[in-house]
Amino acid sequence: MPYAIDEVLNKPGVHVVQRPTTELGTYVFKVGSLTPNITVRLYPAPHGHGVSWEQSHFIKTPVQGSPYATSRPWGDDAPYALHLAVTSITQYYDQAVREHHTPEDSWLVRNEGFTRPADPATLDAVEALLYVTLRLAADGGDQVKFADVAKDMNADFVGRDDTCPEWTAMEVHGLCEQAKPLIDLARRLVRSR
Repeated sequence: MPYAIDEVLNKPGVHVVQRPTTELGTYVFKVGSLTPNITVRLYPAPHGHGVSWEQSHFIKTPVQGSPYATSRPWGDDAPYALHLAVTSITQYYDQAVREHHTPEDSWLVRNEGFTRPADPATLDAVEALLYVTLRLAADGGDQVKFADVAKDMNADFVGRDDTCPEWTAMEVHGLCEQAKPLIDLARRLVRSR
């Protein structure tokens, strides 16, 4: 059955917080009376066919033995992939409510594998790349402690956006690798002043 993005997002109990201007990108929503934001990121499937996704949270209600994480995080197209991602949470939420369980925020379990987008077209990736570039250029040396930069980034980014999971030292190191040309340019600019 073909799906439309609006149809998926207008499902009862789904409260949209943010959606991209195109079908691919980052969707942020809440489910039922749960307060945490849930982020689903849609992107072209690595194998070249369809659309893959990753999600910030899984759900573990009293009617489940363990948190549900799909073994197939992709769909034929963006609307179907979003449908699968959203219903992976809403179906268990709805079942627990039907069985008279009171919803609790603890039902949402953070996906420890959820990462920031590598797509530089997204604002948080651009901001983070610029942050790392300016920080490393200002520090002047290559002996930067990635954990210190991650701590500062978390204070700046996560504090103002609760949909943003915390940055790790490994992710900052990855950003530094992506940012090397920008860092070199910024250092030359800083030295020329």
